[in-house]
Amino acid sequence: MADYEYTAKSINGRRTRGKIQAQDFDQAWTKIRAMGLYPVKVKEERGKVRRRPLGYGLLSRFMGELTVMLNSGIPLAQALNLISVKESRKDLREIYGKLYHMILHGVDFSQAMEMQDGVFPPILIGMVRAGEAGGGLAEATGKMAEYFEREDETRKKIGTAMVYPAFLFLTVTAVVLLLFTAVLPSFFELFESMEQIPASTQILMAVSRGLRNHFTDIAAVIISAAVILAGVFTRPGAVVWKDKMMLHIPGTGTLLKTIMAGRFARTFSFLYGGGVPFINALELTADALGSRYMKKRLCQVMEDMKNGMLLSDSLSQIREFCPELIHSIYIGEESGNLDSMLKRTAESFEIRSETAIKRLLSLLEPTMIIIMAVIIGYLMLSVMVPIYQYYQSIG
Repeated sequence: MADYEYTAKSINGRRTRGKIQAQDFDQAWTKIRAMGLYPVKVKEERGKVRRRPLGYGLLSRFMGELTVMLNSGIPLAQALNLISVKESRKDLREIYGKLYHMILHGVDFSQAMEMQDGVFPPILIGMVRAGEAGGGLAEATGKMAEYFEREDETRKKIGTAMVYPAFLFLTVTAVVLLLFTAVLPSFFELFESMEQIPASTQILMAVSRGLRNHFTDIAAVIISAAVILAGVFTRPGAVVWKDKMMLHIPGTGTLLKTIMAGRFARTFSFLYGGGVPFINALELTADALGSRYMKKRLCQVMEDMKNGMLLSDSLSQIREFCPELIHSIYIGEESGNLDSMLKRTAESFEIRSETAIKRLLSLLEPTMIIIMAVIIGYLMLSVMVPIYQYYQSIG
């Protein structure tokens, strides 16, 4: 038996909440109906455990399979049941199964997804809701399959691009630690008998002693600082500040702005072209950007829109958006083809993002190599100079 939380309405429309024990979702629904109530929301109680949202790759696959079956004339409930039965992963099978049972009990598809504790993103729920209202659910799921596929590709490209620089950074860190703690100390024993030691060598000796004698303390300080910073950046104000600073880092900031402009164009065109109301589409797009700072700025844009200002005029006040994006939106507004104009703009920015990533990597890789060479060169000179002086004094 499991505990289920429910929100239901009585025959006179009064809302009520409560808990009930049942073997599964169907039995919980039946028990609530037997009480003379009409269930609005029913979910299994999971304490403080929060379900992780589905990744874009999984969402693309799910929406793609659903679109194929809906276009083939298979009813939504049957399509969900087929997807659930053939799913190999237990957690996904459980999610899709719950959607199937909710649809059987008359719950809208968008509402059923919304009741899954954050498994499905708001942008998908909003698009499906618009598709249900306009009678184009298959078209909505098809657009979302394409959207999530592109987002998944973009994220994978960024992740792949950062693998090599991260590997170089870890390699440099490991080599320096190894030299300071295992290799250089054997040379320092020789230097201690010398009367005059170069300043650079004295610095190396001090750092080496500090790492060997206080490694645990240093590691504890670094970990504590990381934990404190992680705690600080959970606060809304700090998160907004961090997201703003990320957009103004030389090189990386330009890349992030390009990616964000493309994401804005693609997301808004999908939502607005899919029938989502203008302000709702803008709100969902703000959530999809993944930046609290940009979301805050777009909230002001929504207020401007409610006061009758054009989207292009309001967005032009946000310096972080590329002028090309603002110009495209202006042309789309004037021509009455905003969604199609944004689609072309999104494709253009995706190409620019790939070029920017390649350019950033072409600069980042040699920079990391140069840094490594400077560090190793400094270590070699700081060791070889006193050795040369030592042999000269012997001669």
